[in-house]
Amino acid sequence: MKLSKYILVGLLLTGTTAVWAAKPIHNVVDEPVPVRIDGSSPTLEEVRKAIISGCQRRGWTAVLDGDAQIKCSILVRGKHYAEVAIPYSESTYSVLYVDSRQLDYNEKRQKIHRNYNGWVIKLSATIQQQFNQT
Repeated sequence: MKLSKYILVGLLLTGTTAVWAAKPIHNVVDEPVPVRIDGSSPTLEEVRKAIISGCQRRGWTAVLDGDAQIKCSILVRGKHYAEVAIPYSESTYSVLYVDSRQLDYNEKRQKIHRNYNGWVIKLSATIQQQFNQT
């Protein structure tokens, strides 16, 4: 009887931990591309280069996917995989969820492991830093 109670408690704790770890997917939508100090805007090619550099600096693999979109993916600890699409223009870019593995993605609820959101937020911040270097 005691063993079954411990198993039940263990299952309950495991289940609630998974719920706490799942968060709504964070998409970065229409993030402004910063204007330069002189007031000029970067070209489409400069935006592309900044995004690719930001992806690489964060350890993501970037691949061009059409005229104004980049697909980036990351594999963490050889196990956790995430893929995002980054459509862009001279004035904005977005970081949008595409696919994942081993991140507890729930399509119906649009939830995913909280680490994914941290990766996307850090990726966008690094891309913003790259704009300051163009």
